Order: sequence, then C-alpha cells, then structure tokens
Amino acid sequence: MRVKMKHSSVIWVVQVLIMVSLSLGTALGQTNNELIIQPYADPVAGDHAEAVTTNPAGLIFGEPLQLTFTHATGNSDRNGHGYALMMSGRLGLSLAMGLAYERMQLPGEQTSLPGRWSLANAIRLGPYIGLGITWHHLSGSQWGAFDGLNQITTGLQIRPWRWLAAGITTQNVNRPTVGEQALPRIWRMGLALRPGTDRLQLSGLTELTEDSDALAYGVRGVWQIYGPMGLIARYDETKHSNANEKRVLFGLNWNAGIDAGFAVEGTADALNTGSSNAIFTLRTSRSGESRPLPTSRVKFAHVVVANTNEYQVSGFFSPEARAPFLTLLRTLDDLSTNARLRGVLIDMRTRQIGWGQGSELSKRIANLKQAGKLVYVWMPAGDTRTYAAVAGANRIFITPSGGLLLTGVVGQSDHIKTGLDHLGVDAEFVTTGAYKTFPETFTKPAPSAASQEVQNQMVDTLFDDVVRKIAVGRKKTNDAVKAIIDEGPYTAKRALDAGLVDRVIHYDEFESLFQKEFGQNALIRPAAAFLGDSGRRWGYPDSIAVVFVTGTITDGPSNQNPVFGAASSGSNTIVSTLERLRINGRVKAVVIRIDSPGGSVSASDAIWRAVQRVNQVKPVLVSMGDVAASGGYYVAAAARKIYGNDMSVTGSIGVFAGKVSGQTLLNRLGAHRAYFLRGRHAAMLSVTQPWSKSERAAIQRSMDAYYDVFLDRVAAGRKNLTREEIKGLAAGRVWMGIHAKENGLLDGNKGFLETLEEAAGLTGQPLSELTIRIEPKPSIGWSFASLPFMYSKAQWSQRQMPINLPPFIKDYYRSLAASFMQFEPGTALSILPFRFE
Repeated sequence: MRVKMKHSSVIWVVQVLIMVSLSLGTALGQTNNELIIQPYADPVAGDHAEAVTTNPAGLIFGEPLQLTFTHATGNSDRNGHGYALMMSGRLGLSLAMGLAYERMQLPGEQTSLPGRWSLANAIRLGPYIGLGITWHHLSGSQWGAFDGLNQITTGLQIRPWRWLAAGITTQNVNRPTVGEQALPRIWRMGLALRPGTDRLQLSGLTELTEDSDALAYGVRGVWQIYGPMGLIARYDETKHSNANEKRVLFGLNWNAGIDAGFAVEGTADALNTGSSNAIFTLRTSRSGESRPLPTSRVKFAHVVVANTNEYQVSGFFSPEARAPFLTLLRTLDDLSTNARLRGVLIDMRTRQIGWGQGSELSKRIANLKQAGKLVYVWMPAGDTRTYAAVAGANRIFITPSGGLLLTGVVGQSDHIKTGLDHLGVDAEFVTTGAYKTFPETFTKPAPSAASQEVQNQMVDTLFDDVVRKIAVGRKKTNDAVKAIIDEGPYTAKRALDAGLVDRVIHYDEFESLFQKEFGQNALIRPAAAFLGDSGRRWGYPDSIAVVFVTGTITDGPSNQNPVFGAASSGSNTIVSTLERLRINGRVKAVVIRIDSPGGSVSASDAIWRAVQRVNQVKPVLVSMGDVAASGGYYVAAAARKIYGNDMSVTGSIGVFAGKVSGQTLLNRLGAHRAYFLRGRHAAMLSVTQPWSKSERAAIQRSMDAYYDVFLDRVAAGRKNLTREEIKGLAAGRVWMGIHAKENGLLDGNKGFLETLEEAAGLTGQPLSELTIRIEPKPSIGWSFASLPFMYSKAQWSQRQMPINLPPFIKDYYRSLAASFMQFEPGTALSILPFRFE
C-alpha cells in the first residue's frame, strides 16, 4: 500500500506540472534548443554540460565539473554547423551553474555568423526534482533583427525511479520581440526509460509551439553496448500544415574517461545522397569513469592506501562527510569481481592503520586471491601492524631506502601518580570493578595485577595473530617468524634476505616489471578505471545509513580540537542524526560504525536510547572498528546485532568518576582559597579540596547506580546472556573481538562490508541496489575541521596531530587530555584505560 501511494503521488506531481506549464507558459522544459547539433543532447534526462542549452534543470544531477566541445560540419542545408563549448559545475547537492558559447557557420560560406552565449542556473527542489533557468543572448550584426536578442528558457527534470525520468522545458518564457513580432513560446516535454539496465537509455519527447499548428516529436537513444563502446541515435520529425521534415542522427560513442562521440545527421533524403552533417563531440568530467575495452591484455588495478580515516569532513562552503576506509574496502571488493583484471597492486603509503582495520584489509586481500586475482603490495616502509595486514599478498615489494619496523607488539598504560605527588596534586577516583583500571593512570605508580592480566592477554592475542598472518602469508613456521621479529627492525636489503619481501624496487619500475612478467601489453591503471556502472542512477533509491561514532563520546555536539586533532562524537549530534534516520522512510537499515574508547555515561546512554528507538522501526547493526569499548560498547548494546573484527577491542563494561585537587600545590605556593558552604557536599566538585569520607561514599553510590544501568542496558540487548553472566564479563574487563565472540558480547566476527551485506539482506534488497549514506552530515561550521591547520582523523588508537609537538607530549595527550581531562570533575565516565602499538 505504501508503494502505491508513493507512485501515485509522483504521478500526480507530474500531471500538475504539465498542466501548469501548458496553461501558464512558465513551466519548465524543451526538446532541443540547439544552435549547434549536439549528439548527446536530451531535454528529458540530459545532465551533462549540453543541458545548459537544452534543459538547465539537468545540471543539478550532473557531476561537479563537466566540459563539452562539439564541432559540426557538412554540406546539408541545415544551419547547425559550427562549434560549441560548454561547461557546468555543481556546488554541493543543491546548486549548479553552466556556461555555453555556440558559434555558427552556414554551409558553403567562409564568413562566421555571430554566436550565442548561454548562462544557466539550477537548484534542487527535492531528492529527485531539479529546476533550472537559462538566459540566451544573441550577439553580432549578422543576426540582423535578432542581434541582441535575449531569450529565457526554463526547465524541470524529475527522476522518481531508477528506470524513469521526465523533463519539461519552455523556450521564450520572456516573450522576446523581433521588430513588432513577439516570438512564440515553445514547450517540450517527454519521458525517458532505462529498461532493466543503466547501460541503455531511451527518451521520447514532443514539442508544441504557441499559436501554431506545427507539431514536433522525437526519440533519443544511447546504448553502452560493450565495454567503452556505445551507440547514439536520434530521430526527429516536424509536421507543418504544408510540409513534414524527418531528420536522423546516428553515431558511435567511446567512453574511456573522456566521452568521444562521432555522428552523422541529416534528413532521410540527405543521408541517402551523402549530403549529411558530421559531428564530433568530446565530453569530460572530474569524476568521469574509464571503462577500458575488454581485451586479452593483462591488466592490474592500482589502489592507493593513503587515508584510512573512518570518518572525516571535507570541504568548507559545502562540507561533505566521507568514509575513506569504507571506500577502500568497497573498492577492493568490487575489484575482486571484475573479470577484466589479472591482479591488484596495493600501494601502501601510510602506516596509520589500526589493528581492527588491518584485520579487515587482510580479509580483503584473501578475498581477492580467492577470486583468482594476483595481489601485489608495494610499501615505502612498514611496521608490525601494516606488514601483518598485507603479509597474505602474493608478492610484497619495498623501496630501496625503506624498511620494516617489524619489532613486535607493545601494550601501554600510562601512570603519572608519582609525578602528581611531586607537584602536590591529589587524584581521587571511585570505580566499579577491579578491571576498570583507567583511574590507575592517576592513582597508581604502576599497573595493578588486574591491569597486567588483561594487557598481557591482549598483547598475546595480537602477537599470535601477527605471527600467524606472517607465517601463512610468507610460508614460514611460527617459530621462524618469532625469531625474525626478535631480530627487527629491518632495512630493505635485510628484509629481502629474510624472505619478508620479494623484491626491492622503486615504484616507477613496476611498469617494466609487469611487462617483463606478463608481456609488453601489460597495463597498470588506477582502480577507478575498473569501477562504476554506465551512468549515474536515476531516482532516489532506498539506502542504508552508516552512522559513525568515532573518538571520545561527549555531551553536546560533535567537535574537533584545532590544536591536537582530537575528535569527539557528541550525543546531541548523534541523537539528532539517528532521529532523522528513524523517520526517513527511504532509509531501510542503519549500521553504526563505532571506533571509540568511550566517554561520558550520560552521552552514551542518550545515544543508546536513540539507537533503541531506531531499532524498533528498522534494523540497526553495529560494526566495530579498532575499538568499541566502555561507552563505545554501551552505545552498541541497543543494536539488533553487534559485530566486530577478531582484533577489535571491546568490552570494558564499567564506570568511574574522579577529580584532581591541587590543595597541596596551592599550600606550597602560599595560595589559599576560602569556601563558604551551604550543604554538606557543596564542595564535592572542588578542584582544590579532596573528597570527604561522606562525599566519596556518595560518589560511589552514584557510580554503582550507573553501573547497574549499564548492566541493564547490555542485558536488554544480549538475549543470549543472563544479567549474572554479563556481570561476570564486566567489571571493566577488556576483550579482544575473537574472545568477545566466544563469550557472547559479540554476535560474530564480521567486517564492515559483511555487516553492510547483512543489513541489506534484512531490507530484502541486495546491497548493490541500495545507496550508502554517510552520517552524521556536517554543517558549514563543522567544516573548519577541513582547513589546513585542522585534522579530521577520528581513530583514537592511531590519531596523528597536525601540530609538530614533541612526541612525548603528543603521546601523553593522546592518553590523558583526549579522554579524561576534557570532562568536568565528577563526571561519570566509561573509557578504555590503555592502547596497543
């Protein structure tokens, strides 16, 4: 019933628009308002730069930057010869602009006729509705009475479904006059279809002229038949009271990053006698797809791994949320199914990859090999984490000046208790459970037995995984790999001698290497050359929303620290995002990607409630990144399913609160602060006075209550575990993903892509038919994070900082200020206490 209502509402909108255009003459449309013949011109569904002159509304559906050049010549009697240069640009999703210049030349004459300038603007009225207007100006004395004529064309395009589009235009909306004669309005309208595939597009349209019995209609067709090769066809017929004219255009299209089209056009009689027009067109765009012709040549796709951010914001005036690591995973997955590829060359230009991300990358490499692709990896330098992630590749290459920092795994927990004592600063904390050890950073000079137990178990798990991946990938025994690690780090030559890499070469040597191994015709092309379909999709398809919860979880809005680069996920931002997705009928499922060590209990609980509300109306699944512990797990507890990698860090169910007081320091400095109190606990949050026995007891009661709520939240979501079983897994204990699956805190060890596939399955649609929405959407104010002095990486365990501070300052800030020290004293917190390198 819901689908029928949607379809009927769209049909009603189309009918109203057509009636308004016919009755008022201000609706939007046109068939071909061409001065120069344009083979690709389509007023119904065209969205490239030619839309400037045919239907400006189409520009809103185009790409951010588009260029078209057309040259038409011949010996027919049609005034359509000359050249045209057109360009268009889109600003964000809501505004587009275009400019065109056309210059005519009559057949058989050398004198150039004046040209026409066209300036277009388009706006988006809705997800699948665009509205545009074009101003045309004819200039040049050879136009005679038409010199200086200004015409206005308006246009509308709607794309309600993937297979259907409609367009309406009105030419001469302003009723320009030539002498004493006003030019008539011309209405053009039509429908376009993509019957079963985006590679075939058919359009039909009709033209009506005001105060005239003339009737014109036409059809358009573009068919991408094989690889980059396609066909272009047009048929137009105009009926007058005393004559009919039929014109035909057909040609070839080649799409290899630049669209190249060649066509012939003319009347049926002219084509028979050879008196036709020849048209050559080039079209390019910033993100144009390249589809190489399938041949027997060996092809490798080049994939650059330079940005592994889970979530970042790009752009200033039109900020856009991006998910670079998800893009990388989807790229590798798409390449695995490409029959034209022999292999993939992964160019590892970064070592900023977490343990969980490394596990996912390792799975993508295994998937490529299982699909029969060769996987080559080149890295300027590597460390234990990145090398283990790519060890399963067929061959590994390293630059001569590079090396491998293959030295093992280290766990870190910082302790500044002795330093605080020297300063005269007292740290006070209350916690819930022996394993909730974050306060030990401030209260103990060294890790407790509980902390050592957990850290040793996690380091063992990570180290065993590193050894296993290297042993399997390089065909060595576990003991041999451990011996190799103990001898690290390695220069490029030592790495080659140890069998860790297959060759030491510069990147520019790959072309000759491939040609030597696979023949002179071997090709290496950017991965984008092998991705994508034959065109942008129409309609407004259903979607899966991916909501990123990265960095520390805080109350208020999400923000970015301009000095240290620390990111936070604010409860206000995440909750409002989830509520918007809950009521959006086009969003069929939500995947929450968590890469957070936790944070505020109140913020985590607010997000938990928002997740629960969404899960009541549509599926919500959680995918864990490197870490989803403490408040990160709190947020996940309300989801229908919780998945993490085997090397994701999770658990840490527990809360704590604390403060640091500087009374001793003030006394040493000879300073004194006087208090005038009303209420026994009025000074509880004072930063100069320690807690009294009564205040400590009150704080402990509060933390116990928060802890009980935390356990209740987990028990409500983990139907496979009793509350007592959850309590036995809690008390702040941290788990690796592989163990969390065994004890029931996770539903399985699945990666990001596998979680998206399952979410799509719950909607009843394949993932390929759904769009992926990256959330939360940034505002213009948020875009300050994209300026050069800002930093947008939101990976807690591997965050870099833009300011060139001493390493130990950055290291301690990452441990302390990025988590606990940004909260007010006494705030109930749930934060992971340590990290692994």
